[in-house]
Amino acid sequence: MTAQSQTSMILSRPASLESLSGLAVSGSLYAIVDACDAPHVPPKASAIGAAQAFCLFDGDRLEKTADAGPYLFTASESLLQWLHELSWSEPWGVLVACKEPIAVLAAHLRRFLVVQLPDGKRRSFRFYDPRILRPFLETCTRDQLRTFHGPVRAYGIASSEGADFLSEDPKSTFGANANFLTNAGLLPISPTQMDRFQQVVDEQFVDELVGHMKDKHAAEVAEWPSEVQRARAGTAIARARSYGIESTGSIRTFLSLMIQSGPNFDRHPSVNAVLKDPSIEEDLRPNAAIANLPGREWDAAKASRDDAAWNIPVWEGTER
Repeated sequence: MTAQSQTSMILSRPASLESLSGLAVSGSLYAIVDACDAPHVPPKASAIGAAQAFCLFDGDRLEKTADAGPYLFTASESLLQWLHELSWSEPWGVLVACKEPIAVLAAHLRRFLVVQLPDGKRRSFRFYDPRILRPFLETCTRDQLRTFHGPVRAYGIASSEGADFLSEDPKSTFGANANFLTNAGLLPISPTQMDRFQQVVDEQFVDELVGHMKDKHAAEVAEWPSEVQRARAGTAIARARSYGIESTGSIRTFLSLMIQSGPNFDRHPSVNAVLKDPSIEEDLRPNAAIANLPGREWDAAKASRDDAAWNIPVWEGTER
């Protein structure tokens, strides 16, 4: 590990691939690998053996969702090579620098698979997603940092050069509560952190919608620069949500209708009536409009197409 910089109460130290190999040889490096959308992960853990690789889920959750859970691996040089060849540039998971045995580390990490939200509800916490881990650490209080680190020296996020290791600054967290948990044994998440997580989720959703555009509407969006594609995906999200539409599939459908019938298609009276129909569940309304409105109504919507509406995320009077 080389140069050091500080953000808030977090120290960031870059590590080269050579340094990672050194940590692996010393036996003080682990990897949490996300099996969600990565079917090659569970078989890899099985091949390595339960002494050095296993799912962090346990109990009923292990039985039901092991195929999509986080797997903790002892990070050998061969495992690092496997990760580098398959998915290093993707958000595959995170590295963990820790001198404790894998069982001790697993017990510590399992405490954070479920957290308590500001409203008191419990929710699964994907801290092993690098897109979540960084904003979480950067918004932690000193008590959260001390508790979350425990025996962990640093959490690593893969980079083009190797990895960026993030750790608590001991000067900032000296004397902090190392067991900052609720009475139910859960780490509390702050409203500020929830806002940051939502930003991350929204960015990921924009990425997904851009992929949907390119896959389903390649000809229509071929000449749109990438920043225009992202901006228009954001407009579709905001516009759909203004009607109470929240599900991923329904927002995709809403975006497709904006591309095909015009970004102001929802202003056509017949379409607008369906999108505001209280007798139809919000997430079902886009498909209800497609199924129930005759072709002449869609032709009329297309005839009044106004591409300037791509710049209007929410129509006046439709904010929720």
